[in-house]
Amino acid sequence: MEQNAQQFFSSVFLAGQKVEQHHDYQPYFHIRGYLRHKYQQSGKTVSELAQACGYRKLEKFKRHLEAWLKAEKPVPGKFLGAIGVEPEMLCKVQVLDFDSWEEAVKSVRVPQCFSARLMPAVWQSVPLPENLTEAQTVTYVKDYALLRSHQCLINYSGLRVTWVWPDGTVSRRYSWPSIEYKNRLVYFKLGSAQPDTTQPGITRLAR
Repeated sequence: MEQNAQQFFSSVFLAGQKVEQHHDYQPYFHIRGYLRHKYQQSGKTVSELAQACGYRKLEKFKRHLEAWLKAEKPVPGKFLGAIGVEPEMLCKVQVLDFDSWEEAVKSVRVPQCFSARLMPAVWQSVPLPENLTEAQTVTYVKDYALLRSHQCLINYSGLRVTWVWPDGTVSRRYSWPSIEYKNRLVYFKLGSAQPDTTQPGITRLAR
């Protein structure tokens, strides 16, 4: 991108009006703002959009519309086209959301407790000593996991998770915002908090 993400968002989407995320981090903050802006800018009624998207039941469409605007449900390409959005443009807006996630990850604090798996689907919250650094926290939880042969996790405000396994192995997984365009739908996905090999910052466009 020739412009930085904020300049791009301001000049293309909000005609120079700068949008700041004053509250706590929220996934897809910028994408939600962009979708709602384009929806309002389109000037189309709910009935017109429902017809364009092939919906016969207006109430069902209204429910889906609200979920789409909140990035809580995969968005059909027909709807994006009806309000003047290209999937590739969403990828550019996603840069802003990823930047916000990165900033939030840098400032997130060590939590007051961690979780220990007692048995399948049963987890226990275990308090952490005060004023530990991140490295000290991992060491503390690692000793706990080894002593009790428990799987443990440290949840950093949903932004990232540190898993500590019964054998003392440590792995970190990240919940970055990403999008995938597949089968004429745009999917909003957070990087999995489950132990896998996915790397952060990837947006996929698959048709």
